[in-house]
Amino acid sequence: MDRERYLSILAFFHIADNGTFLPADNPDHDPIHKIRPFIKHLNIKFKEVYEPRQDICIDEAMVPFKGRSKFKVFMKDKPTKWGFKLYELCESGTGYVYNLEMYCADKRISNKPVDVTMRLMEPLLNKGYKLYLDNYYCCPELWTRLQRHRTMMVGTCRKNRVGMPRDLFVERQRQGDLDFRRKGQLIVTRWFDKREVVTLSTFHQPQLREIQGRYELKQKPLSVIDYIRNMSGVDHSDQLISYFPMRRKSQKWWKKPFFHLLTLVSIQTTIILNLHKKQHGRPATNLAAVVKDLIIALVDKDISYDAEQDNVNLPLARIRERHFIKLCPEKDGGGKSRRQCKVCVDRAKKTGMSAQERKSKRKVSKFWCPKCKVGLCLDCFEIYHTKVDYTR
Repeated sequence: MDRERYLSILAFFHIADNGTFLPADNPDHDPIHKIRPFIKHLNIKFKEVYEPRQDICIDEAMVPFKGRSKFKVFMKDKPTKWGFKLYELCESGTGYVYNLEMYCADKRISNKPVDVTMRLMEPLLNKGYKLYLDNYYCCPELWTRLQRHRTMMVGTCRKNRVGMPRDLFVERQRQGDLDFRRKGQLIVTRWFDKREVVTLSTFHQPQLREIQGRYELKQKPLSVIDYIRNMSGVDHSDQLISYFPMRRKSQKWWKKPFFHLLTLVSIQTTIILNLHKKQHGRPATNLAAVVKDLIIALVDKDISYDAEQDNVNLPLARIRERHFIKLCPEKDGGGKSRRQCKVCVDRAKKTGMSAQERKSKRKVSKFWCPKCKVGLCLDCFEIYHTKVDYTR
């Protein structure tokens, strides 16, 4: 495919039907109507092909964008500060994205952290998962809702959240001190390292464990150790996307998240493939190799066709598949081999020539198609593999 053909396809490429788009003054207006079907499709497929292990996490991912959009956000703590925000539910160990949601500034959809978490977790509730969260999502209210669905939780928490025990933060502590409060299964831990760290956990005891630091042994609470180990799922996914981005310049806002999600699909494929290889003791495959294999697989299914033809869904194998011209194989005695040109012979038959006339005017060629096993002239090779009626 040449450059102009690619740009033409890209210009007319759409995901949603513009005829169903509702204006902004309509109460049922969907701000991300252009990309919504693709996100829904991906969420369905991500759930079909893989079931995450017990440790999962929720965090935000950013799609770079600096154009005009009412749901573009600024996040000062992210490497990509301006863009579209994606809420992602990931497996902690691999970074596999199981469920995602795009922030769209729609007043009909609650963007409270607790509500976002419950929407993302809906397919995995009542299955005994361990959910890791940062201080944007983690709060006692979320614990109240998750415990009804047999889901465990651990995360850092802001001490001014509603429901936090105020007496826990009265006394001043020294570095290394640990204090806690308990309410049912929920344990609120306050630990001093270089700064104050407050965690909520439903499955950790308020105990310190000695681990190897950078220069010396350090003691940390069990909840903090587990949080650090399992909270990097989304960051791991973002890191993989940064290695092989498919970003394209575009005046259409929705194409930015589309290409980001298209890259995410290749990441997901790589993760599943490497998990399968690990089970069978085979070496892992890097992302670039997986993308290359995907491209080759798609190109092999491509259809060559005559630009003058209206029908591109040609059923013939000689047109549908890929073919390469080669020299005819040598004879057993070592002599040069030649074959009659299939196109020239069939064209002569169509004109009504007798066998004697065809024999006197026959064309032989030293080239052939190994897949079709027919001789072809250089000029006739393209005709035979691109036209349904090559005798015209």
